[in-house]
Amino acid sequence: MKKIIFILSLISTYYLATTNVDAKDSESKEKAFHHAFHNAKNVHSIEKANGITEYDFMKNGQYVAAFIDNSGKIIETDYETAFSELPQRAKTLIHNSYANSVIYDVTKVVYESNYFYKVRMEAGGLSYYMAITPEGEVTIGF
Repeated sequence: MKKIIFILSLISTYYLATTNVDAKDSESKEKAFHHAFHNAKNVHSIEKANGITEYDFMKNGQYVAAFIDNSGKIIETDYETAFSELPQRAKTLIHNSYANSVIYDVTKVVYESNYFYKVRMEAGGLSYYMAITPEGEVTIGF
């Protein structure tokens, strides 16, 4: 009986300790989110792998997704962006090489102090993703 009580107390202690850590992690993420995006509207959060939480929301009429780790560090922020915001070199390439394509969305992906653009499009029945540097260099993926 003493062994059972001891084992149950260990399990209980472990559960409470990990729950407290999870609560602290969640608090760090929430604090970081509200500090960085204090005027966000319609916020929805989704737990991802490796302790990262995705926050989807509207800010100044623009769709935004922010990814925050357990320490409260913003890993990446994605901003819905207009095609016209792409570098001219990339717009020219898309118009010349993919004239019959349908562009579904353009996203500006910001991480640390760097950024690139992501374009999701369909051409010839295939879906493509393009990663575009600020200089207009393009990488195509399926």
